[in-house]
Amino acid sequence: VQSDMRARMLHMTDPYLRERMSDFDDLANRLLRQLMGRGPEDVAAALPKDAIIVARSMGAAELLDYPRDKLRGLVLEDGAATSHVVIVARAMGIPVAGQMKGAVSMAENGDAIIVDGEEGTIHLRPQSDLEAAYAEKVRFRARRQEVYRELRKKPSLTKDGVPVDLLMNAGLAVDLPQLTESGAAGIGLFRTELQFMVASTFPRAEAQER
Repeated sequence: VQSDMRARMLHMTDPYLRERMSDFDDLANRLLRQLMGRGPEDVAAALPKDAIIVARSMGAAELLDYPRDKLRGLVLEDGAATSHVVIVARAMGIPVAGQMKGAVSMAENGDAIIVDGEEGTIHLRPQSDLEAAYAEKVRFRARRQEVYRELRKKPSLTKDGVPVDLLMNAGLAVDLPQLTESGAAGIGLFRTELQFMVASTFPRAEAQER
C-alpha cells in the first residue's frame, strides 16, 4: 500500500501535494514500527552519539523521536526547503540538507559527513583539510556564542534608560531550555504552525497551551 501510494503521489502535478509524501511516509513507517512492536524509545536507544541521519524522507513528527543530544545533522534525498521536516529541523537548530539525490546509496554506516546547514550542502568522507576548515568555523561560532552569553547578563535598556523586554521565538517543547540559555524575559512569538506539523491530528487549543 505504501509503495502504491508513493508512486501515485510522485506523479502529482501539484508540488505542495508531492512534498506531503514525507508526511505519508512518516505515517506508514510509524504504523510498521507499531506492528513490529518498536516504539520511540527503541529508536532513541539505537541512535549513536554524534549521529547524522541519511534518509530518503522523514516526517516532522518522526524527527522528534530522536534525542536532540545525539543527533548532529540530517540529510534527506527528498526534503524541499518548505517541507515540514526541514522547517522543524531548522527550528530545533539541527543542520539539514535536503534534495541530496543519491545520498542513501552513496553513504555507508560510519562514514564521516559534514552537513552545511547554511549552504544546504554535504561533504561525504571529507578530506582532512576540509574537516579542519569546518572545525575552525565551529570554533568561531562557539566563541561568538560565548560573547552573546556575556551580553545576556546585561540589562536590556535603551540609551535613555527605558527597559525593553527581549523575548524569544518558540514552537516546540524542545525550545524551552533555550529560554534560560538565551536570557530572554519570556516567549514573544509562539509558532503554532510547528504544533500542526508534528501532530498526527489537528491539536486543540488546550493541547497547544500545555
